[in-house]
Amino acid sequence: DSSVAFGLVSAGALLSTMVGATVGNFLSLQEGVAAMMFFDIIILLPYLVCCLPETLPQSKRQAMQWRAAAPGLGLSILGRNQLFLQLSTLVVGSTFIGTGFQRVSSSFLQKYIRWPKSCNNLAFIIGCSSSILWAGGGLSITHRAVGDVGSLGLALWAGALYMLCFACITQQWQVYILNAVLLGPQALAFPAISAIKSRLVAEHEQGLLQGALTTGKSIAECIGPILFGFLFEVFSRPFDGDSGDPGHSQFASRIPILIAFLLCLPLLCLTAVIPQKLADFEQQLVDRTVNIEMENLEAEDVSLLDPS
Repeated sequence: DSSVAFGLVSAGALLSTMVGATVGNFLSLQEGVAAMMFFDIIILLPYLVCCLPETLPQSKRQAMQWRAAAPGLGLSILGRNQLFLQLSTLVVGSTFIGTGFQRVSSSFLQKYIRWPKSCNNLAFIIGCSSSILWAGGGLSITHRAVGDVGSLGLALWAGALYMLCFACITQQWQVYILNAVLLGPQALAFPAISAIKSRLVAEHEQGLLQGALTTGKSIAECIGPILFGFLFEVFSRPFDGDSGDPGHSQFASRIPILIAFLLCLPLLCLTAVIPQKLADFEQQLVDRTVNIEMENLEAEDVSLLDPS
């Protein structure tokens, strides 16, 4: 199952991030740079060149299309039809909201909650551990139970609920519980939607599709923190006539978090209509394949009857 495979890859990436961040706390800047150079140049580069197998057979590869390789031009595949556009909206929208929320949440914790480095490290480890468990093992369970679209809906629902609950936190331990319970299911979103879209394109377009999705996510990751960071600064500063009560300022700073929650609701509604449209699209693919096979059989029959 492609979604389970995507989940295992995501779990591996999360595990490496957690291990790398943990080890990095014990290294100086010079030692960290030296370690990165060693792993990138001595280990990863030779493995990529000499050992990593190509998954697409030579016979099915197509000639290089420079138009698709140009920055931004390959994104047209994300809007190929209405279903692709809706799925792409889910990817880009959830990434935009998620990265913007991360920017606001970290600022909120540092400004209004006693949040030293030790608390941040513990919350990071709890969140990564939960995400690894869900991406590595939970995705296979949810895939069998509710399918890829159901897994995507669960991830978006967990993200929206996390943001709503985060807007009400007042203590450190509440963040730990949120990370343990609701952060992990959010790791199901990208593997599930990548698996859905990978079934809708031909083999030679898989790389183009994943590259376009990654590009869209990267754009959202750039815009989200900027916009939400601006909102946090606007709502955190004292208003004209403000009494200077720190509680009032803290309440106003929670507004961008609630905005992130409200922006998740349209995505949840969009997820609800995906199953039917996905079923219709896959049925169209089946009908098209059957028609092509029938046309080929008719052509073979005509060639057999032709005396020449």
